[in-house]
Amino acid sequence: MRLNVTFKTDWEFDESKHPVGEEVAEKLSKLMSDNGIVISNIDNYEDFAWALDTRVGEKELFLLLGHVGDDPEQWLIQVASYQTKFLHMFNKKHAIAQMRSLAPKVNAVLTACEKISNILWHHGDFADGTPSSVPNHDIQ
Repeated sequence: MRLNVTFKTDWEFDESKHPVGEEVAEKLSKLMSDNGIVISNIDNYEDFAWALDTRVGEKELFLLLGHVGDDPEQWLIQVASYQTKFLHMFNKKHAIAQMRSLAPKVNAVLTACEKISNILWHHGDFADGTPSSVPNHDIQ
């Protein structure tokens, strides 16, 4: 299960790089780390996005950052767990609890940044349901 948030920023990035957004990932990593969400690593995620590694307690989580492409300033973050699907079956509630606890912190950091706007939270598939200005905690 992932929590998804879309937002806009006018931070500059090189559109010719693949995947796009390394500059945004670096700025977001610093912003998160400066505000209590320690990002331990930034890595290319399957050649389409950027993974910003973090932890909640002992749980390894990551913020998956990608350029949506609907408009030049539109970005998506997924709050996700590195757990395999097999392990997820046995540890699902714990992973969801950790992701739920991280989402409001991510929201607070995004909301406080004057360079970030149009923050909308989704759960489940990216385009499903009605987005909200705050993380939705009724995920399964």
